[in-house]
Formats: sequence, structure tokens, C-alpha cells
Amino acid sequence: MTAVSSEGRVIVDSVAGTHALHGPPAFIVRSAVYGAFGPPPDVILSGVNRGLNVGRAVIHSGTVGAALTGGTYGCRSMAVSADVHDGEWDTITPVVEAAVGWLLDAPEAAVLNVNIPHFDGPSPPARATVLSERGTVQGNVTDTAGEMVPVTFDDGRLPAPGTDAAALAEGFVSVSAIRSVVDDDTFDLPELISRYRP
Repeated sequence: MTAVSSEGRVIVDSVAGTHALHGPPAFIVRSAVYGAFGPPPDVILSGVNRGLNVGRAVIHSGTVGAALTGGTYGCRSMAVSADVHDGEWDTITPVVEAAVGWLLDAPEAAVLNVNIPHFDGPSPPARATVLSERGTVQGNVTDTAGEMVPVTFDDGRLPAPGTDAAALAEGFVSVSAIRSVVDDDTFDLPELISRYRP
């Protein structure tokens, strides 16, 4: 994590009790939980991100990364992303308000990833989902020969039922409970290390 700094200090703009830190979202959350802006927060709200954050690709999202960082420090945290166009931000307000209620009733350190599809009319209902194996699109490197790395975004497969991508494709708000980095106990690491000694 890096942030914009001047003379060894991270740049912060403060106006009327609101702070803007020049750095990645996860770094900002980490600064907040260490008291950079006053008492540490109880709740982290990240977003609303313009564009969806779906599937295992959320690992690359700054919005979701901020929420995961908050959960790591014991804060109830939520990332909200929406397929929203200019002039439509007010339409998602009821969904975001409901999502804050879900978060406040969630267990301590819970992390929710909420995705709101584009909609006309009343707010769509929500579904509890799991992360899809792939996001709504999957990037594939198509050429590595030149100075540029062109990437295509195309995934013709239908999303698996019960996933965030499937819920969104059906017009539902997707709500996934996710966790940050956890230990991997699926193999014998001490045995693996014993094979080669430094």
C-alpha cells in the first residue's frame, strides 16, 4: 500500500470535519483504525463504487479491499457497488439505506459486498449470494509481444446459480458475506518446508 506523501507524511485534506487522504482505500481505512482522524470507527462504509464488483475478481477492487481491511481490524464493514448512470444516484438510496441496516445487525467484523444492478422503477429485492468463480467479465491477456498488454473482456458462460453474478443477471441486489485473507490449512506446510532447507 502506498500513499501520496510530502516530507515523509501522508497528505490529508480536511474540510469541516471531513478528511480526504491521498492514498488507496485500504490504506485510508488502516489509518482510520489507528486513530488518524480521531477515535477509531466502529463501521466502515466503502463506496458507492460506480460499476459492479462481482465474483472472485473482488480481490482486485479498492472498494472491496477497504471493507476487507476494516473487517481485519474488527469493524463491521461494507463495500457497495452499483451499475448506475449519471443522474441516477438518488434511485439507489433506498437500497443503500437497507444495506446499512443489514450491516449494523451483522456480527462484529462482518464484511458485506453489496452490488446493485441497474434498474428502473422500484428498488429490486436482495438475495444472499456467494462469490461467483469469475466476475461479470473475465480479463484475458491477448498479446504479450509489445509494450502494451491488450486485454479482452468476454465470458460467454452463464453464472452459477446462487452466485452474485447470477443474482445480478436476474435483476436482484446481491449481498455476499466475505472474509479477508485467511490461513490456508489445505496442505501440510511444515512437511513441504522440510523438503528443502536453506
